[in-house]
Amino acid sequence: MQTKRRIAGKKGSGNWLRPPIWGLPSSVVKIPAPLSAAASYCHLRGLALEAAGGQIREMSDVMIETVDLHRSYRIGSKSIEVLHGVDLGIRRGERVFLCGPSGAGKTTLLYTLAGLERPERGLVRIDGVDLYALGRQEQARFRNRKIGYVFQNFHLLPELTALENVAVPGAISGVDSTEAAMKALERVGLGERADHLPAELSGGEQQRVAIARAIVNEPKVLFADEPTGNLDSINSGQIMTMLLELAIEHSMTLVVVTHDAALAELGDRRLVIRDGAIH
Repeated sequence: MQTKRRIAGKKGSGNWLRPPIWGLPSSVVKIPAPLSAAASYCHLRGLALEAAGGQIREMSDVMIETVDLHRSYRIGSKSIEVLHGVDLGIRRGERVFLCGPSGAGKTTLLYTLAGLERPERGLVRIDGVDLYALGRQEQARFRNRKIGYVFQNFHLLPELTALENVAVPGAISGVDSTEAAMKALERVGLGERADHLPAELSGGEQQRVAIARAIVNEPKVLFADEPTGNLDSINSGQIMTMLLELAIEHSMTLVVVTHDAALAELGDRRLVIRDGAIH
């Protein structure tokens, strides 16, 4: 007879879980809501969980996964393959730096991981979701909720203030995120510059605004494409330290493209892309 383990609640409440379930990946255990008691127990067992509709789901440790990723460009009559069968797995909360020579495909890979550039072949999963199997609007909503992106050239809207720029992701999702935007600006040290236009900010300050915009919706994944490429050494160090701190504070998975080998050593793992493949 199989033993059952009770999780809080009174007898007859249905809050019972069978021990063998813990060894099964992506397993689902149905229990009545509220789930708090069961979730607390599962937390003690070291499990990552999702809870919805009266279910508890054990989640995979992998946040970003690619399978056989291909991407090429045409220059005149010539086709140049930039990504050649890239297989990649990045864990939840991992801080990964992507390095390689110019033209190796670092930015192309980052764009593809973030849902900004469709691969010719292969798949990308973010938090278990096949990104390119989603419809266009679904994918846009998914990116808005789950993904933050910091561009090398900031891409701030010149006619908006720092605060208004940071509030844009909330506006896209139909939410007034002014308060959250202000908190994000304060976190990056720019609370007093909230009413300034991008042209009135230094390069380092503009990049901080871009970082605040990327984290305002509290994404699960943060991508940063050469975030220090246009900055001096002092600002570069400050920006990189900030990104690493934010990743820890918000339990985000961080993927950074950089040419700086010294900065890349600050992460949990360094990947090198060369000849269209990860080494």
